[in-house]
Amino acid sequence: MPIYEFKCRDCGRLSSVFTRSIASPVDAECKHCGSRALERALSRFAYHKSEQSVLADYGASPVVGVTQVTIVIMGLIPEEVMGNPFGVAYVTIHLDYGFKGVGGWQPVDNTVVGGKDAVSLTLPTIPNQAPHTFSFAGTGAGGGVSNTNVVSNLNKFKHDPGFAGSVTDVFGNGLPGIVLKVYGPTGTLVGTAVTDSDGFWGLYWKHTGKAALYTIVACDPEDAYYCKTVGVTVKANGFVIVNIQLVAKPAP
Repeated sequence: MPIYEFKCRDCGRLSSVFTRSIASPVDAECKHCGSRALERALSRFAYHKSEQSVLADYGASPVVGVTQVTIVIMGLIPEEVMGNPFGVAYVTIHLDYGFKGVGGWQPVDNTVVGGKDAVSLTLPTIPNQAPHTFSFAGTGAGGGVSNTNVVSNLNKFKHDPGFAGSVTDVFGNGLPGIVLKVYGPTGTLVGTAVTDSDGFWGLYWKHTGKAALYTIVACDPEDAYYCKTVGVTVKANGFVIVNIQLVAKPAP
């Protein structure tokens, strides 16, 4: 039988109830206060927009780094999730310039922030490390919430082979200063990289011939985290993204 969510008219909290259908009588009580004054509540939901509808939101002449789009998602956030008294709303936004399958850009050095801008004679320029501002705002009975954060893109070109990725702790926080050593198929060290202040790293390396297995060892010079070894398969002229998560050592 399906599970529906009902809101208690006495205490205002949510309870999950097994019932044959939404039209069936509800013979249940609130798991929080015991009241039987229950009413149907909006369930948690998933919201997805197709690539075509997302691109249409930007209008006919969007300007990279200027055009803004507002996404409105409406729904009821439950007051309790897995025993946590605070409800949770999780929203994933994928940043896409909408140029899949389109070529014609050439790498041009960015003298301000480094790296290379993607420049085309017929398409918009995509600057390297351009800032993209994301913000959210929500309202509810308990008051409003809002926050703003800025992320930046990192341009990579197919003829720039090698390795790149991030090193984080178990909570997803970037770890700076982690040393990564990359070993080739024969066990020979081919290069070393160090994560930046945000935990990102990269190493230029051009593999030739058939696909082969490379080994990457990530270690913390301060010895606060356990080292981790991962293996990745690299094709000829390939570029591989390797994200590594390190586990902290117990405090002495």
